[in-house]
Amino acid sequence: MAAEMRREMILHAVQRAAFTAESGVDQSQIQLDRFNGWVQRLFFRCGLQRKPVSLALHAPLWPLARQRRYVMPLV
Repeated sequence: MAAEMRREMILHAVQRAAFTAESGVDQSQIQLDRFNGWVQRLFFRCGLQRKPVSLALHAPLWPLARQRRYVMPLV
């Protein structure tokens, strides 16, 4: 049990370090461009809780969001 928790903590630390290295800033400081901010408001509520969105909106818009890898680790 302790080994699993240790592995999860190490994995989280590595993911956070990779995210910071890739973006150049801490996760709390990411600035989304106008389109990606709009997509975030469309798909997520306050506090980054996912909202129910129709597949007709999600399918064409989500692939166009270039900064989605910055949003998804925050969820």
